[in-house]
Amino acid sequence: MACYLQRNTALYAVFLFVIVVLVSGRGVILDSQGPVLVTEPRSTVEFANDSGTMMHCSAHGSPAPRIDWLMGDGAPVLPIPNIREMLRNGSIYFLPFGAESYRHDVHSAMYRCQASNSVGRVLGREISVRAVVRQKYEVQVRDTYVLAGNTGVLRCEIPTFVKEYVAVTSWVQDSAFNIYPEPKNDGKYHMLPTGELLIFAVSTADAHSSYRCRTVHHVTGDTVESSSYARLVVTEHRNPVPPRFNERVSPAPVRTGETAVLSCISQGIPPPNYLWFREKGNGAEVVGNSERVHARAGVLVLQSARTEDAGRYVCHANNTAGSERVELEVFVISSLSVHLTPQQITVDLGKDTEFQCVVSGQPTPVISWTKDGLPLRDTSSSRIRVVGHSGSTLHITGVSRDDRGMYQCFAKNDYEMVQATAELRLGDASPQLVYKFIEQTIQPGPSVSLKCIAAGNPTPHFTWTLDGFALPQNDRFVIGQYVTVHGDVISHVNVSAVRVEDGGEYRCTASNRVSKVHHSARLNIYGLPHVRPMGNYAAVAGETTIIKCPVAGFPIASITWEKNGQLLPTSRRQEVSSNGTLVLHHVDSSTDRGAYTCTAKNKQGHASSETVIIEVKVPPRIAPFSFNKDLSEGVRTQVTCMIEKGDPPFTITWLKNGEQIDASGGANFGSLGASGSSRVIQSPGLRVTSIDAHSSTIVIERVSATHTGNYTCVARNSVAEVSWMAELVVSVPPRWVMEPQDVHAPEGMSRLELHCHADGFPKPAVTWRRATGRRPWNYTDIVSHQHAQDLRIHSNGSLVFGRVQENHEGFYVCEAVNGIGAGLSKVVYLTVNAPAHFLEKHRNQTARLGSSANLRCEAKGDHPLKIAWRKAGSSLEPTVPDYRYVVKELNTTDGAVSVLGLVSTTREDSGLYFCIASNSYGRDELTVQLYIQEPPDFPRDLHVIEKGSRYVKLGWTTSQDGNSPITRYIIEYKTDAEVWHDHTFHTNIPGSQAFGHVNSLRPAVSYQFRLFAENELGRSQSSDVLEVTTEGEIPGGPPRNLKVDAVSSTELRVIWDPPDHDLWNGEILGYHVGYKEHRFAAEQYTYRTVEGRVSTANVALGLARTSIPGRQCQLTDLKKFTRYSVVVQAYNALGPGPLTSEIVISTLEDVPSSPPQDVRCTALSSQSLQVSWDPPPDSSLNGILKGYKVIWESMENFVANAKPETKITTALTVVMHGLERYTNYSVQAVAYTRAGDGVPSTPLYCLTEEDLPEKPANVKAVASSATSIIVSWQPPLRANGIITSYNVHYRAVGTEGKWYRRTLAPQHTSYHAENLHKPNQYEFVVAAVTSVGEGAHTASIILRPSAEVRAAIYSFGMVFVVPWKQDITLPCQSVGKPEPSTTWKQRGGQLIKTSAKIAVQIDGSLRMSELQRDDSGNYTCIVENRHGSDQITHRLTVQVPPAPPLLHATISTSNSITVQWKQGDDGGAPIRGYVLQYKREYGEWEEIKVSHKMSSYLLSQLWCGTKYRVYMTAFNRIGMGLRSDIIDAVTEGSKPDPSPASGDKFITVNVSWITLHLHTWHNGGCPLLYFELEYRRSGEDLWTLVSNNIEIQRTYTLNELQPGTSYEIRIRAHNNAGSSVAEYRFTTLQPASSSTMSAIDLDQFIPQHTPLYSDLKLILPLVFSSFAIIAAAGAVFYCFRKRPFLGDVGSLRDAQTAAALDNKQNMEQREQYYATVRKTLRSPINEMATLERIPEYSEDIYPYATFQLKESVPASGESRCGSAAPLQTFVYHDPRLSTADTLQLRESDCNRYAKVRGGRSSSVPLHKMNKVGQGKSESEEYDTLGSDSDTEVGTSSRTESSNHLVDARHPVTMADSRVHNFLYHGPESSTSTEPSPIFERKSFPRRGRPKMLQLARYTSEEARASLGSVAMSAGSKHQSSNDGSGSLFATKLDPPSGFTDTLELSEAECDIDRGRGRHRIARDFTIAV
Repeated sequence: MACYLQRNTALYAVFLFVIVVLVSGRGVILDSQGPVLVTEPRSTVEFANDSGTMMHCSAHGSPAPRIDWLMGDGAPVLPIPNIREMLRNGSIYFLPFGAESYRHDVHSAMYRCQASNSVGRVLGREISVRAVVRQKYEVQVRDTYVLAGNTGVLRCEIPTFVKEYVAVTSWVQDSAFNIYPEPKNDGKYHMLPTGELLIFAVSTADAHSSYRCRTVHHVTGDTVESSSYARLVVTEHRNPVPPRFNERVSPAPVRTGETAVLSCISQGIPPPNYLWFREKGNGAEVVGNSERVHARAGVLVLQSARTEDAGRYVCHANNTAGSERVELEVFVISSLSVHLTPQQITVDLGKDTEFQCVVSGQPTPVISWTKDGLPLRDTSSSRIRVVGHSGSTLHITGVSRDDRGMYQCFAKNDYEMVQATAELRLGDASPQLVYKFIEQTIQPGPSVSLKCIAAGNPTPHFTWTLDGFALPQNDRFVIGQYVTVHGDVISHVNVSAVRVEDGGEYRCTASNRVSKVHHSARLNIYGLPHVRPMGNYAAVAGETTIIKCPVAGFPIASITWEKNGQLLPTSRRQEVSSNGTLVLHHVDSSTDRGAYTCTAKNKQGHASSETVIIEVKVPPRIAPFSFNKDLSEGVRTQVTCMIEKGDPPFTITWLKNGEQIDASGGANFGSLGASGSSRVIQSPGLRVTSIDAHSSTIVIERVSATHTGNYTCVARNSVAEVSWMAELVVSVPPRWVMEPQDVHAPEGMSRLELHCHADGFPKPAVTWRRATGRRPWNYTDIVSHQHAQDLRIHSNGSLVFGRVQENHEGFYVCEAVNGIGAGLSKVVYLTVNAPAHFLEKHRNQTARLGSSANLRCEAKGDHPLKIAWRKAGSSLEPTVPDYRYVVKELNTTDGAVSVLGLVSTTREDSGLYFCIASNSYGRDELTVQLYIQEPPDFPRDLHVIEKGSRYVKLGWTTSQDGNSPITRYIIEYKTDAEVWHDHTFHTNIPGSQAFGHVNSLRPAVSYQFRLFAENELGRSQSSDVLEVTTEGEIPGGPPRNLKVDAVSSTELRVIWDPPDHDLWNGEILGYHVGYKEHRFAAEQYTYRTVEGRVSTANVALGLARTSIPGRQCQLTDLKKFTRYSVVVQAYNALGPGPLTSEIVISTLEDVPSSPPQDVRCTALSSQSLQVSWDPPPDSSLNGILKGYKVIWESMENFVANAKPETKITTALTVVMHGLERYTNYSVQAVAYTRAGDGVPSTPLYCLTEEDLPEKPANVKAVASSATSIIVSWQPPLRANGIITSYNVHYRAVGTEGKWYRRTLAPQHTSYHAENLHKPNQYEFVVAAVTSVGEGAHTASIILRPSAEVRAAIYSFGMVFVVPWKQDITLPCQSVGKPEPSTTWKQRGGQLIKTSAKIAVQIDGSLRMSELQRDDSGNYTCIVENRHGSDQITHRLTVQVPPAPPLLHATISTSNSITVQWKQGDDGGAPIRGYVLQYKREYGEWEEIKVSHKMSSYLLSQLWCGTKYRVYMTAFNRIGMGLRSDIIDAVTEGSKPDPSPASGDKFITVNVSWITLHLHTWHNGGCPLLYFELEYRRSGEDLWTLVSNNIEIQRTYTLNELQPGTSYEIRIRAHNNAGSSVAEYRFTTLQPASSSTMSAIDLDQFIPQHTPLYSDLKLILPLVFSSFAIIAAAGAVFYCFRKRPFLGDVGSLRDAQTAAALDNKQNMEQREQYYATVRKTLRSPINEMATLERIPEYSEDIYPYATFQLKESVPASGESRCGSAAPLQTFVYHDPRLSTADTLQLRESDCNRYAKVRGGRSSSVPLHKMNKVGQGKSESEEYDTLGSDSDTEVGTSSRTESSNHLVDARHPVTMADSRVHNFLYHGPESSTSTEPSPIFERKSFPRRGRPKMLQLARYTSEEARASLGSVAMSAGSKHQSSNDGSGSLFATKLDPPSGFTDTLELSEAECDIDRGRGRHRIARDFTIAV
């Protein structure tokens, strides 16, 4: 132990800073508080699995509570990764999860929140956590059958697995009208808060509406609309039907404040009336309308439900046929609330206590109790008992320390759980030592610690003593204490460096105001005896004094006490123990005072002694005192507290009921003692006075009840404190707190209290007595337990009546007595008033129409009694006089009688009448149902069931029968022209029928029908008039006044009037407008249909309501400037009528669609050209030719903005004058009519003739030696021809100098004149020479030879404009002696360094190779020797292809896209034009050349709703630049909608035919092209094709169907954007049914996606195609294996063949080929049209390629292509196309074969027909000379051989370039003319532009020599399209994977790509043969 203390010595010093130090001997009490829940989740927590949720729980308390979560079984909630997390703030987080991660033990479980601290633990309510996995659900609504006039109820059927989460939010009528829930509604529709839709007063018109319900999932938020529609099926009954309830379902329980809905809707004829009653103990009362209660048509709505609304309700439904009764129970749930009292209580140990749990709410909950979260069990032997009503009281007997903590009361029912919390704190408890230190024996030196722990309430306080004396006061002793969180007090004494004198008996004492407890033990320290000083000691006389000798040292042999030298004890009152304790009994002040000496010795004889002086003190003693008995208010009293014995000084204080009395005004006798209270009170009228130092008096001048209490006098001196208590009792007689009063109360009042409250002391006893009879005497006592429900006495004295009854009226007396005085009494009278009421609640009564009726009601109740009448739906106001209503009233002894008389009753008098009686005490109602019998109401909904040309079958809906059966119906009818009269034609129908036949009618006539109903009381009013038109016949005459006008070159407007009315013969549905070319008289007309609009015919003619069709038609897509014959005929439902007379008219003129033919150009002179041409074909003039325009512009010195010149003529030849000499001109001819200019011809390039050249541009001369001069010059600025030579003329300057001439080749620009004489001067002139002759001379230049030759340059500084990648030499020829040095500089004087690209020649010229754009600039040559220097500067401009334009699409319509661009760098040369490439997403690229003057272009005649890809390339004189980025643009529109709006509007069904209303199919924004229609009988597998090309029309009729048979039809709508298909199932009508009806019962279903493998039309072609592909691949492989090896090829043919077959193996062969085929034409357009390249990659081979398979020509003459090898074409077949879209390839005249790339429509303008691959640019030709790549941008991938077919010398015309599309079906197709069997189409629509078959390139001279155009053989089974274009292949073909149509890069792009590290991606490809 010593070692332990030594090691922890340092810790004791730390205790000084962490413990709570005692101040003035008092401890610290911590104010702790148990946990109380502040927030907790609601009883049910629901969340969606994809959202997760968080539950929060918080509590307050001291210390701050800890929050934990428990499962329902009490197990702790632990975190689960990715499922459940526990947050630091006490919340629990459920993470979102997938359906597969759902855990029932986590996501559907009970949870509880727990809060705990040192005081205790509390639990929250049980929380049901339910995670809802998001699931798709479907809501259904079903048709409801309802009788006419009754209320229809529609319900939303929700699947059971989501029903508890889903609520109905609204109903939608006819997809347009929204109906929302309302508590009350007087309209037609009423949606209940519970989701049902009520439709009041249903009629047959309501059967046409459809309804859908909308729901919302309140957890996930999903909204779902019912997948089906519901309709009301309205039925008619002629005979009365008693009310019958469809269902008897009690409403679900509702919470207070919500809306309760009770439904007892029944069906009956006539519609029932409803009355609602509520059952009560004494009967039933009528439930009437009020602010909260609303009843209508069998529905009772209780708004803001209250608990008193709960109970049983009875619904009565009655009509003339009977009545029905149903009982419904209403349960009202009110939220639970709980209150626990007291919320905090402090109880002393051993005392009893209890908690009261007050619970409210319905249903009645079950109460349970817990302590610190654990349930309390109620057992008979337990101290804790649950007692009271339903366990609402918790009683604890004999509270112990374990009972302190947190108590909870839980209330739980089926709907929720609530809880309340209370804390039990312990009251005063004696201290208890829970830890004590032990005796120790140690050596001096170490440290020691002594500790005691005590518990108690109030918190105990520790004191320490050593041998009975205070501990030494030095630094080695440290005393401390603190309170733990559990309320225990820990106190310790730490002694450091223990010495011998520190030994002894240590005692710790724990004390509070209850008691004290102590513990002592010795600390023995080895050493000599040592007695510590004791000082003086005060002993109390008469008591026992104990003094312990403070001896230290160990061991001690003996301890003795002496007094006055005598060894003690000396008497019996003295005791001395061996441990040195001296005990003095009954201390006497005279004998026991004095000095006492204590001596301690050890065995060695060492001793130590100390003396203590004992003084004896006498404690105070109070003389007894008391108050007088029987004190009453107002008297005076006093008591005196006197100390009769004791040693002063004294302190005297007074307490009342344990609390100190304020002694102000008297002497202050000191502070409160230990046994006093800390609170000081003041008592009015009480005074404390002091008499002397040992007495004090309380004086009360006037005693009152407030002075009652216990008065205590407390006296103390230095040694003791004593007290004496006296009780003061003041008697007070009774007095009224609430005096009883007379009361008036209505009979039936639920609760009445007669108050009688009295106060006094003692507390008065209150009794009630009641008088017998009506007089105030003979009272009898009312005992509380009697009539406990009706009459009882409350604890506060009030007399309580449970329910006031009539016999309660009378005199009552209340008495209050407490024995003081006479007591109190008061007589009161209770008056019970009778409220107005009826003995019967309802009565039925009838009366005949026009008679009198008396309605009687008799009311009971006190007077004055008021009776009022009211009628449902209206009011009977007394302020409005009405002679028909008479009210008579008569008072009776117990009430009143009122009679409502009705004079001359009318139909409106029927209904429900309310007799309302009221007085000051209540009101009641009597309902009287009055039925007025009358003639029937007129029939409704008169309609046609069936009709013919001579008869009509009518049906109707019966209405009110006037409460008398209908005997018959009368049908009257007439024509429109007639009037109704008494003798109108009529037909009688038995009253039991609801239909009738009317015969002998005329056809095609409009009739009016009306209907009457009749019963015994008379005839009804007529029904609404029905107009019916009988069936007709075909029209009998043609339209009138036909007029045709030409609107445009392709359109005619046709206008006419209808036929005469008397020839219509029914409803004219429209007109057929026929037209044809007038020159084809024998051909049939092509018809277009114009439909009509509804109108009304001439009434005078008696015709039916019919239609006047549109009277005009626009004929479009006609041929231009062509004569047409036009006729019109009318048609109705039975067919077309006769034709009108034929009218012949011509379309308007238009511009020519072809250019002038065979344009020729001849140079007449050096400044004139003659252009000749042939007229365009007559068929393309499109009008009267007015003349021609010739357009020309110079191709030299091309300027971007130069405008061409134009000359107009009517001749076929024109001469252009004033042209530039020897200049290349572009010439075009265009024909024009009155409509404007036509298509220009292809540019023709002409060169004017040569002329004399201009003089050389510059000349100079330098001396090169003493005998020579060098003369140099520059070529003329305009050569005006080809320079053939230069003439240099010179002579010696003198009088007669002879001229000498030297002729030099044209490439020489200098002349070295030698052998000259030094002293002479020489004169030089130079002239250029062309084939015409010598031109003008230059100015003369004179120079003398010199021996000293200074450095000089005879070359000229020039401007060089050079294409890139060429080589150039910049001349710098010089002279000088000595030889001059040559230096080249560039760009500001920077020296040029030689390299592989730049070298200085021997003559000083600068050689530059492979020029690039950055080589442009100024280059200066400097020569220098000692005689001088010279320099020249060259300006070099390197031109490159232009940069790509910045392209973007701006505007898109359904058939056009506008693109704009911005050109970047022009490459140093003006932009000459643009090439715009575009294609559909799966189509072929098409090319348009655009003028350089344009910056935007409109791509027109595009397909609607189609994605297009566009890019652009610019070109200059160098060539094509890089292409722009490919942009995507989509034309507006989409494929047709999946199906029409609704089936019943799309299809009309008859007996043997159906009509399809095609106009209702929305086209998606793209015009519909055609329809396909198939049908089959239900149950059959195969479809029957009706037509796969139904033209666009309003309706289409499918005939020849079987009556009463179920069919299925499949119809597909097509437009350019795609197609949509819809399928329908219908049943044709029976022959006896209506002639025509809308297809209401159609069953439309979503087309099922048929698997690919089940579609034979797709599988069979694929199978055959697969075999063909395999065979073709084998054939290709065999042919390539058998072909001869290609070695070195010298000829053009061999080079081309080798390049085409293997263009990557031999670069030299390709270079040789290029060298062979190079053409050096000056015209860039010619070059572009003629130069081509060899395909290098697989992408260059078109998927529609035609190849030569064999070299040899077949021996037989079967081939029709002469010597050409058999050709086979490969066409990719799109699997998405049907068999009908696949056509066959036909072979025709090979000599007319022409190759064109890309599909074109016949309507595409000619300027768009310039194809990509018609030539190369100059840059491409230039690149071919020296580049290592021959790919280019903007050229098609064709070989040179194939390009010869479209050479500029043989331009392809429009007719030649359009090649029809074919599909190859076998090798026989190349020689056979028989058509291959394919699926037949009746006609092929005009579906956008016809797609041209892409024919491939050829690689042999034989094929090219004999290749011609292929003409198409006419197929007998294929009809042309509507526009007559003859295009058979209208569906796009996609190339197979591996083939591409993308353009190749130019060499420039290849270089750029090479620099960027790009690599061509090799692609595999397959060729099918």
